Amino acid sequence: MSENKGKNGYEKLTPQRRRLFDRVMYNLQNNASVWQQGWKSTGVPVSGISKKRYNGVNRMFLSAAMMERGYTDNRWVTFRQMKERGWTFKKDAEGNSLGKNAGESVEYFELRDRTTKQPFDEHTLDGMTAAEKDDYKDENVYAIRKYYCVFNAEVIDGIPALERSEPQPGERNERAEHILSLWNDTEAKITYGGNSAYYNKEKDEIRLPRREDFLTLQEFYSTALHEVGHSTGHETRLNRSFGKLGTPEYAVEELRAEIASMFIEQDLGIEAEEKHVENNSAYIKHWYEKLKSDPNILFKAIVDADRICGFVMAKENAAKKEVVHYSIRGDELEQGVFSYMLLTQGDGKLNLGLGRPFPSREALLNKFHEMQALPENAGKEYREVELDELKAMSGIEEKPKNGNGEETEEVQPSETFLPPSAVAAISTEAPAPVKIKEEKVAAHGIDALTRMDDREIVDRAARMKHGEKFLALFNGETKEGGEEKDERSLMARLAMMTGDNERQLMRIFRVSGQFREDKPISYYEKMAKEEMKFVAGLRASTPRAATNGKQGGRFANAK
Repeated sequence: MSENKGKNGYEKLTPQRRRLFDRVMYNLQNNASVWQQGWKSTGVPVSGISKKRYNGVNRMFLSAAMMERGYTDNRWVTFRQMKERGWTFKKDAEGNSLGKNAGESVEYFELRDRTTKQPFDEHTLDGMTAAEKDDYKDENVYAIRKYYCVFNAEVIDGIPALERSEPQPGERNERAEHILSLWNDTEAKITYGGNSAYYNKEKDEIRLPRREDFLTLQEFYSTALHEVGHSTGHETRLNRSFGKLGTPEYAVEELRAEIASMFIEQDLGIEAEEKHVENNSAYIKHWYEKLKSDPNILFKAIVDADRICGFVMAKENAAKKEVVHYSIRGDELEQGVFSYMLLTQGDGKLNLGLGRPFPSREALLNKFHEMQALPENAGKEYREVELDELKAMSGIEEKPKNGNGEETEEVQPSETFLPPSAVAAISTEAPAPVKIKEEKVAAHGIDALTRMDDREIVDRAARMKHGEKFLALFNGETKEGGEEKDERSLMARLAMMTGDNERQLMRIFRVSGQFREDKPISYYEKMAKEEMKFVAGLRASTPRAATNGKQGGRFANAK
């Protein structure tokens, strides 16, 4: 690579990035693809402690190191983690430590505030749109690249043995089959026939030869996943620009898809074959010339490939999760005495999750969070819905009300969320009343909000730049010199946080100090629609207004 020094960005690369770049360029010079060998024997690099996967360029760094050094264990730990657990480096036959020169650097970025030079608080971005966040970061935040050193488990003595699962060559990969079936049903249509593989962006369609036309099943998976990677560039997904077929720009897109398919195959335990490498030979010269002129193209492609892989795997995970719908119900039993229940979907009834009601919302949420962390609930996704939506899902018809205008329902206890030991422990606690009364606003203020997402909206708004004014308005103080102005000011702020969710905006506004019982609800609903429309139009026309603070008129009330 000496011919490139001083002519492009090569000399600015870190030593770790130069090493990776040189390896890729060596392979391309020899008419190979990005890698010359498969991935199956190594697996995705992970932390040997948390099992968390390394992503992006660090995934490439450590995968390359495993290939170069012949490691078959994909776990990596820091020296400090070794010492804390009493692990040591192995020694060779001559008594020399295998840890010498075995460390690999991984990089991360720490964001700093340009004004304070201190680590950046991500909560500053709460409530902003994606465009506003980008603008704010561009103007107020900078990144510092940092490093730490990790060692592979194969040079460490004392670390538990790796549990291995080795698929046989030619074996059907059920996860790959599921992804292709899911993609065909919910994303881009996959059709078979002909002798070429490609993605048609205009039709949003993937075309593949018939399975039997591929020499091996691995070759079929590699080709199919490569085209799936291309299809994530559609405007309804990750929205990338491809360029025209045969252009240098399209060659870069091929590089993204090539690396992405390798990442996905690595996740699924599929080993890339030499035939797959040959299929990309037409682009190798383009890749080589492009990277030679600008090495950073490789690292940008890695970032894009990591995003592609994450998008595809997220679709797979979402399809596998069991969705549990729930609603949190809070009732004021008497003045100052409340009962909070987590209700879940049942068959013709509502189930009482967590086994009992709780005297406070905080106590319920603490138990709820403990429940979600249990291993048996790892594959579940919890979605909060309105109580009437939950009733409809459970097939509950509206019941006649009693003489006091109250509706009573039978709530069935449920052990869905608790193991037997936890249920036994709960049975020794004094239960709170479980009678459900007609839903009403129990009190003003944040404590009257029973939904977690509503409370999070108020919390985020209070932490933003003008949070003190928001809290003053929320608590009913006069800030704008008039009753309607105060109401609209709070409405506009809430509209900025809740987007197009009018029901959420109204739930929060009704417990605020600006809500007045003597005014018809239709008055506030009309005001909410007006402020939501105003904020939506403002964002569409001036996306930076919320961060620059240069917009006058009604928007000033939301400051």
